[in-house]
Amino acid sequence: MKTLEECRKEINEIDGKLVELLQQRMYVSMDVAAYKKANELPVYDADREQALLRRIAMLAGSNHREAILAVYDTILMESKKKQMELIG
Repeated sequence: MKTLEECRKEINEIDGKLVELLQQRMYVSMDVAAYKKANELPVYDADREQALLRRIAMLAGSNHREAILAVYDTILMESKKKQMELIG
């Protein structure tokens, strides 16, 4: 059995990777916003969002699916918020 400190160290390492990946995702989301602005497209695309959430649910499988989808709801909300700021 791992010690509490070992578990916390592992979580810290994972959190570092998650933060880096989330930042990368937000940068790409800004590229999406720039494209949408240039092409006069709306920020919200219901079909795309539903397809993304279905894909995430499939990737998650049965392990922690609801928690992972809840996290993605927040990620998508923040992404749309940032896109709206850029598009105006």
